[in-house]
Amino acid sequence: CRALEAQPNAAHELLARRSVPSFLKTIAPAAESFDLITQNVDRLSVRAFEAVATAQSSAKKRSDRPKRESIIEMHGRLFEVRCTDDKCGHTVEDLSSPLCPALGAADERLGDYQEAGSKEADIPVAELPRCAVCGKLARPNVVWFGEKPLMLDEINQLVYKADMCLVVGTSSTVSVLVLSASASS
Repeated sequence: CRALEAQPNAAHELLARRSVPSFLKTIAPAAESFDLITQNVDRLSVRAFEAVATAQSSAKKRSDRPKRESIIEMHGRLFEVRCTDDKCGHTVEDLSSPLCPALGAADERLGDYQEAGSKEADIPVAELPRCAVCGKLARPNVVWFGEKPLMLDEINQLVYKADMCLVVGTSSTVSVLVLSASASS
């Protein structure tokens, strides 16, 4: 999986450094907090944050350590798999690639990642990933089209009370391909 090979870049690292109170004060002296709300599902922001937190672990003042809760992944996490049964709700990080043999075979039929979604996969339901706890279907723990982003109420509260909002790396638009089949009479 190409996503597993990705590494945080300088932008991820710079944003992560904003979570360190002393660094934040150098660019926004009156700031009391920094929150990163990301639509990305690749965990690169989290990995950059963890690197900064590790580097700051020797900070003399506990108050100068970054807080993990300053990152909100509103579209979920690609490397988590969750049960589709809401009653079960089992979620686990899974870095396997592929998650199951049938998905691996479907990937092999693609010429490259740009063809994803353009070819029929036709995987039997019995061969799809299953929840390790209850056996129901499992899926990536990400927000799909038509689903409500995670933690939307908390995000709205943060945005409402924010003194500044910086939007990075997004066009704020979504392109949707609509396919319809004509009904045969």
